[in-house]
Amino acid sequence: MTAQSACGMAQTGQLLQTLKGHKDSVCSVAWSSDGRYLASGSEDQTIIIWGIP
Repeated sequence: MTAQSACGMAQTGQLLQTLKGHKDSVCSVAWSSDGRYLASGSEDQTIIIWGIP
């Protein structure tokens, strides 16, 4: 992944939203169990918790 993360529909492959915030490559992502949050970890040593509407 690049320094931004992308959220999409797994069934269709449709891009829903691009999340910008990391300054280096994103190396991991994880969804919350309720699907309302996405956590992304980056090579820039940051973790961002994204609220997904």
